[in-house]
Amino acid sequence: MRRRAFIAGLSSGVARRLLSAMPAVAQQKIARIGVLTPGGSDRTPSVEAFRKALQELGYIEGRSIILDFRFAKGHNEALPRLAAELVKIPVDVIVAGGTTAVQAAAQVTRSIPIVQAAGGDPVSAGLAASLAHPGGNVTGFTIRANEPSGKRVELLKRAFPGITLVTVLLDPTSIATQPQLRATEEVADALGLRLQLLSAGTPEELDALDPAALAGSEGLVVLPNGMFWDRRATIVALAAAARVPAITRRANSPTTAGSLRTVLTFRMPTAGQQTTLIAF
Repeated sequence: MRRRAFIAGLSSGVARRLLSAMPAVAQQKIARIGVLTPGGSDRTPSVEAFRKALQELGYIEGRSIILDFRFAKGHNEALPRLAAELVKIPVDVIVAGGTTAVQAAAQVTRSIPIVQAAGGDPVSAGLAASLAHPGGNVTGFTIRANEPSGKRVELLKRAFPGITLVTVLLDPTSIATQPQLRATEEVADALGLRLQLLSAGTPEELDALDPAALAGSEGLVVLPNGMFWDRRATIVALAAAARVPAITRRANSPTTAGSLRTVLTFRMPTAGQQTTLIAF
């Protein structure tokens, strides 16, 4: 329930941010909103919540707004080309899912407003001068988490105290990977765990992973990534075939049955959890 409330709240915030970023002239006509995402479908809970938030603000798809979707389908290298397509239409504003998508959009336009629908720190990514005064054409939300990436390792160790070697599945093409990996490595070092890295930057690379790649590993930690979430059933099947426990971004759906559940992810901020949603 809290996750649904979080998504609804975030989507409402993104919708309001979008309207404030949209040029006034666009609000007086049928506005075109470009949606750029690393994912592969517009039928996700986040997108549905975004649509609902727009409707609640009086914007009806096909009547007062047009949503132009561009999906990278797990191929981050396609994001700049897809962003250029939205600019060419042209759209009045671009909503980008995640920092990598925002960067791709920012590379092809300095005039069309870009709304980051949650992602990493825009300042360290070079997308904003500061959170208080971002400058440029990028606005939106950033999610700062105190320790969710490292917490996954801690939870795995707590569940299986005897483990010594853990595999970390990561997407080397995502800008968010390195900060997540550093946090994971810090906690692993403190717990005396060794890490081995397993990379998959495309759906094809993920599908091609062999259970033998987890040989000797006693657990699998999956760093948060849109492509991994879209193909979570593949990851769970990989861990099951290798007979190792896996801890994923979230595990509250049938396709993640059998994996451990990360209880910190996508929950409202509470004491000790320190997951913060920041507008900029």
